[in-house]
Amino acid sequence: MSEQTVRVELVWPEERGAKDDCRAGTGVVWSGKGDIQDYPAALWPRLAPHPDVWRLVDTPKEPPSADEEARIDAERARSAGAEIGADTVLVGLAGPGSTPPRMLSVDELADMSDEAVYSEGAARRYRLHPRLNPVNLRAKFLEQQGGVE
Repeated sequence: MSEQTVRVELVWPEERGAKDDCRAGTGVVWSGKGDIQDYPAALWPRLAPHPDVWRLVDTPKEPPSADEEARIDAERARSAGAEIGADTVLVGLAGPGSTPPRMLSVDELADMSDEAVYSEGAARRYRLHPRLNPVNLRAKFLEQQGGVE
């Protein structure tokens, strides 16, 4: 029986040219941006952490379940928390019929620690880069919140 494969596309900038499989040493070579090669499915996890280089072409036909989405969101929040040194990350999942979170004011955000702002942003599913300075962190939070209150 032959090994299962997935189709993997090279997505890095065109000017970078060809790319070999430097992660698992399979000998697979992509000729340049947009090239798609069959790749051993069991080894895909070695390429997956590099989405700026490779992309899985064969994606699941079904969308992820709510439980799987929650697990993915929690893992992203945990990773973001680890990057900023947070011991605790709060993740709030809004379900059908839930009310949106209360808008926070500039003053409320100013009184919060950076860690608390990141945690609240993660709970609201905001995209806050882990290396924002305190001023930009609060500005991005307000922007994603939809304005100032």
